[in-house]
Amino acid sequence: MVSRSLCSGKSDSKLEPETIFVLGMRLSVTKNYILMFFSSVGMIAVDHTSKPRMFVYKNKQNGRSKGESTITYISPFMAEMAIRCLNGSKFKGETITVVPAYLSTRKGRGIRYRYPREFAPSNNREHQQVRQQQNRQRRPRKWRPARDNWYCMFCRNSNFVWRSNCNRCKASKSEYAAEPLFSGSPSFMRVARR
Repeated sequence: MVSRSLCSGKSDSKLEPETIFVLGMRLSVTKNYILMFFSSVGMIAVDHTSKPRMFVYKNKQNGRSKGESTITYISPFMAEMAIRCLNGSKFKGETITVVPAYLSTRKGRGIRYRYPREFAPSNNREHQQVRQQQNRQRRPRKWRPARDNWYCMFCRNSNFVWRSNCNRCKASKSEYAAEPLFSGSPSFMRVARR
């Protein structure tokens, strides 16, 4: 089993010169895309089953990708090239962080890779800003009434301009109509007696 944690700089981990740690990838990116992208700077190593030495970390609760991965090249030179060329680059619309991977020397189950604490997503200001911007873009836009809609002073319902009576309370437009002053909100209204 391959797992990951933060590297605090203590002697309980050692640098793996052929392996890189990738942070900040799009959660929906597939292994094939990862292999294609990172093999552009060097040859990725394979294990005893001839599979690429790459691991994508997943959330234990929902099984979805964390946007993090370790990739092992056939030489330290290629791993260094990946860090120099791909760190801070765009991958499927996301700005990724590529750093050296450290192998934990603590005794336990499976292989445990680490990365320097200063590169953790929660401490990476640029990564946070990118995530916040993406969340804002994905957030559904709030519904706003048309600029020529009229508001009912009786029940504060927004009505299409062509309605002569309120759609909710049936109040007459000529007696209970109000128009927004400038903000598109019924909190800013003036009576529109007609």
